[in-house]
Amino acid sequence: MNSPRLNRVLQYINQAGFATTEELSEAAGVSLQTIRRDIRILSDQNLIIKYHGGVAKLNMAATSSDALAVNDNLTDSTENLTDSTENLTDSTENLTDSTENLIGSTDNLVSSTNTQEQRGSMQKQIALEVVKHIKDGSSVFIALGTTMEAIAHELACKKDLTIFTNSLKVANIIYENTDFDVIIPGGTVQRRNAGLVDRETESFVKEISVDYCLFTCGGVEKSGYLLGFYLQEIHILKMVLERSSYSFLVIDSEKVNKSAPIRITHLSEINSLFIDKKPSEGILNIARSNNIGVYIPEILNTTL
Repeated sequence: MNSPRLNRVLQYINQAGFATTEELSEAAGVSLQTIRRDIRILSDQNLIIKYHGGVAKLNMAATSSDALAVNDNLTDSTENLTDSTENLTDSTENLTDSTENLIGSTDNLVSSTNTQEQRGSMQKQIALEVVKHIKDGSSVFIALGTTMEAIAHELACKKDLTIFTNSLKVANIIYENTDFDVIIPGGTVQRRNAGLVDRETESFVKEISVDYCLFTCGGVEKSGYLLGFYLQEIHILKMVLERSSYSFLVIDSEKVNKSAPIRITHLSEINSLFIDKKPSEGILNIARSNNIGVYIPEILNTTL
């Protein structure tokens, strides 16, 4: 492709595995109309798989394709009507677009790409540290989130793991890169993050018992409470935590003292904290008082 923006959008989709239209619009720094046009171009060239509301790279597992395609037939007519309206709007916009706006959009995409690369590098280093503490032959539940996806990418060095997850993105990464058994629940796939959190997932979790639960959170209060945003996801996570021998919280330092509306559990209830920078003294005191391991990748800092 001759378009640098299309190349970057395709690279983002291939790295993420699955992305919503809104996520791509924000990452590329362009309007929803523009990103939809880019998605059509990539889909027409058979470079991606297009769903209503999102896209996936070509080799996403069939499970996610089937689950996300349920409403496609119903929405095709609406999309065609939307496409016609967008084409008319695009023609009008082309009359008013300026070179400065085009340069500004490109700059925004480059800036967004650089930020994502820096965050991806940090997540990779934390993921490598987490993997060091997982024993071969273990059973591991991996929760939802991009940090969990980064860990999934680094598990290939382990042997004979059994992976449980309610994330189709994680399941796809494990499936592509390892020979581990991957066990996922049935149910409805969330378009927001390709997660499974409904009643079928709850029934699935009730039947399992794992060695490790790997999870992240939306924020950590000064008091030590771990916080999240989505009630159904947190309900499933709490059930898994109760059924795991070891719980590993994996976060970046920006989550410390960040607010979120729903409590997950208290820091004192977990076994290990993996983080990119030394946390506050208050968090460290809680960790010391409860014999919680705090680990920082050597390349980022020093293990405490």
